[in-house]
Amino acid sequence: LYTLETIVYPSKTGPFDFGDIEFIYQYPVQLVRSLLGYQLERARRISTKPHAPKLLIKPIPTEGRPADFNGAVGVYSMFVTAKPTEIPVGDPITLTLSIRGAGSLERLTPPRLDQAEELRKDFEVSGDVPSGRIEGDRKVFNVTIRPLREEVKQIPPIPMSFFNPKSERFETAMSRPIPIKV
Repeated sequence: LYTLETIVYPSKTGPFDFGDIEFIYQYPVQLVRSLLGYQLERARRISTKPHAPKLLIKPIPTEGRPADFNGAVGVYSMFVTAKPTEIPVGDPITLTLSIRGAGSLERLTPPRLDQAEELRKDFEVSGDVPSGRIEGDRKVFNVTIRPLREEVKQIPPIPMSFFNPKSERFETAMSRPIPIKV
């Protein structure tokens, strides 16, 4: 019995096409002893095609979809840091967003900060989408924001909405607020 596991992230809805899968194995029929141990002398080719299950890929619902939803499917958490935290009005602050989760990190894009109302009311936020980098079990994005007034005392919690396929609902991970001095 051989088991082969892999994770596949479907790119379209409808019946899932597993493609043409075939397992081929060279089954040892005769071994010979050598100075290095045993070596394969003769093998028999064995092949089989698995019976793939029927899977139907559902679309991500539109009902209840948050405005900041960026297409993330899975379950995620987010940790945000800011540098510097003491700056003049209009100077840049680099936010580092570290996102962990059970989902495709390769396809993950950062939260849509331009859709985060609490952040936009006190900060200039770019609509640019950084590519990010994978570091172990997380994806890291660097984005720049600029405070609009000196009365601003904190960077508000940053939301990241995702679709949880187990609960079949949209959920939102929130970072902690970060105190700053403008």
